[in-house]
Amino acid sequence: MEKKSKTFRLYKSSLSRKLLLAMVMVVLISVLSSAAMNQILLSPFYYRQQEHILERVGDQIDALYQGEISEEITDALNQLGYNINGLILIYDEEGVIQYSSRPIPMRSIVTMTEDFIVSIKTYGFPQVDQNGLRRGREDGQGLSTEEEEALVTVERVLSNGDYLFMQTSKIAMEESIAIFTRFSIFPALVAFFAAIALALLVTRKISKPIVELTAITQRMKSLDFSSQYTDDADDEIGELGRNFNDMAQILGSTIEELNQANRKLKEDIEREKAIEEARKNFISNVSHELKTPISLIRGYAEGIRDQVIGPEDVEDYLSVIIDESEEMSSMVKELLTLSKLESHHVTMQWDEVDVQDVVERVIHLFALDVQKDHIVLDYLPSEERIKVVADESMIETVLINYMSNAIDHVEGHKRIQITLDVVDTEVIVRVFNTGEPIPSFELDKIWDSFYKVDKARTRGYGGTGLGLTIVKNMVELHHGRYGVENREDGVEFFAAFPNRMEDGSVV
Repeated sequence: MEKKSKTFRLYKSSLSRKLLLAMVMVVLISVLSSAAMNQILLSPFYYRQQEHILERVGDQIDALYQGEISEEITDALNQLGYNINGLILIYDEEGVIQYSSRPIPMRSIVTMTEDFIVSIKTYGFPQVDQNGLRRGREDGQGLSTEEEEALVTVERVLSNGDYLFMQTSKIAMEESIAIFTRFSIFPALVAFFAAIALALLVTRKISKPIVELTAITQRMKSLDFSSQYTDDADDEIGELGRNFNDMAQILGSTIEELNQANRKLKEDIEREKAIEEARKNFISNVSHELKTPISLIRGYAEGIRDQVIGPEDVEDYLSVIIDESEEMSSMVKELLTLSKLESHHVTMQWDEVDVQDVVERVIHLFALDVQKDHIVLDYLPSEERIKVVADESMIETVLINYMSNAIDHVEGHKRIQITLDVVDTEVIVRVFNTGEPIPSFELDKIWDSFYKVDKARTRGYGGTGLGLTIVKNMVELHHGRYGVENREDGVEFFAAFPNRMEDGSVV
């Protein structure tokens, strides 16, 4: 698990670095491209712009100058010459200079000859000192080749027929370009670092949902579908996250259904195993219960057949055979009854039943046994007649089994007490007998088929081990309750039936 977490962190870090590196490279390429374009294209562009400026200035001079020079026009022309940081020269058709934005050398002619124009174009307008004397280079030579190429000249014919000559130096332009280039480094650096900061924010913004989705998929691999994508951005990643949520919900529901089905299958398998085990135990118990009477019947029948007994004993032998046959017949009947009850293939005869009548009838049924065994029987009926909607024969069978069980196990003071009462919405019949308590670990087992607490004495009392199982099924068919409790001096069984009338109302 630790190795997987480390791999996930490396993946997350790698994704962020890749995004950041890609954005930084884009910004760096953009800055370098801009710098290269400035270096290559800025100078030609600036020169062309300067030529356009000179042309516009020429248009202004053409509109301003109409062949006469006044003080006002001179001031305006001087201002234009200052603006372009260059030379403005106006001369007529004969070459006579009408205006110059720069002082004319005293020893120079004031006529613009062809050689003079070529000289100006080549070397620039002569520089003069404060005395009007011409200044040259210290070495006495003209302009250098680089300086000769650093001049921008514009010539045109004015509307009045005079000629306009304008010239400016590229050196000043290049100085301006250099200043601009140096200055642009600082905003470029600011923009670069701002772009990196922005790239960091964008990288985190982009990588965060991807990392979150990756974490969700890691948990989904462990079949944990509880995590949800929380970002509700209205973009492709947000839609992907919502799709992940839907998928996780569907997968979680599907797997939960599969788990439920698996649990149900396991329960069914366990139930089948329990049923199979119960079937085996049932067959074993039936075989065991039938083995003794069949052996007795066979033994006594063989004794009569082989005449190993005297005539006076034949009647006793036949009585034993009849008694054991009746025991087996009773067991078979109980087995058939239990089979119908457990498979719910029994028809309930619902009717309004007076429970006290049923109790009194059962007491009368066991009157001889009670008298023969010197048992004290106490019956505590309810103050009012109690009626329920039930199957009367089943209620009677339940009481018969309880009463028979009490008579078989009564000891000590040999007292049996029957109590009939109404508690809330139930009619409860209790049968108590004095005697030994049932071990606590056997209280739940006595309701199983053929289970006997005292196996040594059960045959002596004619029990088959099916009576309490029949009681359980009959009470459950009435949606009632049953149970047994150890008292201080004995054991008490009870059966509770819902106290409802035919219309479903509670009494």
